[in-house]
Amino acid sequence: MSQGKVAVPVQTHQFPILDHVEIMEQCRAVQLVVTPDDLSHPTSLRVQHIYAHWLNYLVRISQEDITAAVNERLDLMDNPDLHREALFVGMFQITMDQLMVRAAVDSFSISDLIAPTTGPLVRNLSAIINFSLFEREQATEHLDPLLAEDDGLLARSEELSTHNQDVAERLQHEIESRRNNEPKAAAAQDRLLSLHRQLAEKSHLAKELQKEVEHTQQELKSLLATNDEVQRTITTNERELTRLKASFVQSPERLRHDITTLTANIEREQNHARSLEHKERQLQAKISAFSKYEQDLTGIIRVMDEWEIDMSKINEANSRYQNHVDELDSLLAEKTEIESNIELLSRRITNAHDELTRFGEKSERKRKANKERKKSLEEHYAQLHSQKGTLDMQGAEKNREAVELESQIRAVREELLTELDRGESEYKRIKDQVTLYSLRVNKALDSLNEVNIKPLSLSAAR
Repeated sequence: MSQGKVAVPVQTHQFPILDHVEIMEQCRAVQLVVTPDDLSHPTSLRVQHIYAHWLNYLVRISQEDITAAVNERLDLMDNPDLHREALFVGMFQITMDQLMVRAAVDSFSISDLIAPTTGPLVRNLSAIINFSLFEREQATEHLDPLLAEDDGLLARSEELSTHNQDVAERLQHEIESRRNNEPKAAAAQDRLLSLHRQLAEKSHLAKELQKEVEHTQQELKSLLATNDEVQRTITTNERELTRLKASFVQSPERLRHDITTLTANIEREQNHARSLEHKERQLQAKISAFSKYEQDLTGIIRVMDEWEIDMSKINEANSRYQNHVDELDSLLAEKTEIESNIELLSRRITNAHDELTRFGEKSERKRKANKERKKSLEEHYAQLHSQKGTLDMQGAEKNREAVELESQIRAVREELLTELDRGESEYKRIKDQVTLYSLRVNKALDSLNEVNIKPLSLSAAR
């Protein structure tokens, strides 16, 4: 075991070698129960079950799929029962090798399945677990956002397609409506220009009439003032005439002159009064005409108000028309953007199809290589099977020799036990003698100590 660990040192791998506790925890995280005994004393059946679970978890290839593929091959062979186990192990090893190559393990062999040991098993599980963690990390960091983006793009593509159809329908409707409204818009524009011209003419005429009315009103005021002055003059003249008639005049010449002057003044005043009456009649005629003009002007103003309402409606229609034109331009721009997005998605789909085609060609090459490897493995298995028969015979011979050796070992063991019993009794005897000798030596030493003490006592006494 220790030699196997030295042969595959940790630093030569591209991944860390996990301990048993970490391996069991990671296996438990994928609903796989692994015991310490499975790692310390692995068996072929248990190891295949562990590998099959990881294979199904990472590559989505179950043990039933491998069995089905093996059965398809067995249907084409003679004596399928002879090859069933070997073909299953070979197919399982080929499938596992694809996973192990991805996990940076190039030394995975069929012996890891039929004769597993702790070192290679821990190494392979460490590689698989590290690859699973790396794949999970990469999926979380790269694949999941891409899948989410792909789903979003597909949904956006469907939404844009539906929206594009709606926009196309609305665009066609707007084009037809614009085509139908063009004569109406042209007629409305012509009518609007004509109304503008008529409005300008009526406004100019109204201003002139207003000026004329103001001038006439001023003349009327002036005539009324003149009429009042004439009436006052007539009244004054009548008073003067009455005074003259009442007064007595001595000089006939002066009276005649006054009468002539007064007659001339009266005629002049009468002529002025007649002219004023004529002007008053003319003024009344003008006032009547101005009243008629005022009625016409009121009608014109009412027509102008109606024209202003029509103009506001036309302006509102022009505003709606301009809004439709702007919306049409925005829809055309959005349609262009949608078409560019659809073209981009089409390029992505084409690239995905090309990638899928390349992946299919690569898979086909791998399948052919796997077939060739499978053939070589079958030949290797046949060779191993023949070697197994030879090794079984050698094993039987070795077992017989082992039985003989065991009987010899038992005899030697019995002789050794007998010698050990004899040696133990001799050891006890020697131990007893050594103990007795020690007692005697201690007694002799005590005697010597007493002898050495006594001469000292005698010398002291002397």
